[in-house]
Amino acid sequence: MPKKIFAQELEGTRRRGRPRKGWREEVERDLPVLGVRRWSELVIDWGKMERYCSTSQSPHLAVAPTEEEEEKEKEEEKEDEKEKEEEKEKEKEENRKEKRRRRRRRRRRRRRRRRRRRRRRRRRRRRRRRRRRIDARFANVL
Repeated sequence: MPKKIFAQELEGTRRRGRPRKGWREEVERDLPVLGVRRWSELVIDWGKMERYCSTSQSPHLAVAPTEEEEEKEKEEEKEDEKEKEEEKEKEKEENRKEKRRRRRRRRRRRRRRRRRRRRRRRRRRRRRRRRRRIDARFANVL
């Protein structure tokens, strides 16, 4: 063996425990559950394999969808997009309405504040006038 192999340091770390199972091992594990005995022969005859795959409940075995199924999926996607757009429009409209409500509330608050200020000013003016009248009366008496 060359000297480089012994002197070289390995980079990285190895995961602990057994290696993870791959897709093939998972499929091989699912096949006996489906009643498939000689899967290597079935793979050669793809028609039989397709029948097994289409009836399977395994998430690991999948068959390419037919044209009809693809069309249905596309239609469903279009419908979903339309629904999402409609929901967005509804949300926008609700946001607009909420903004209007907030504006109205602010305006009402401002009006109330103005009215209160006006009332206070009027009261102060009346009080001042009364005091002046009373002072003028007493000034004439003295």
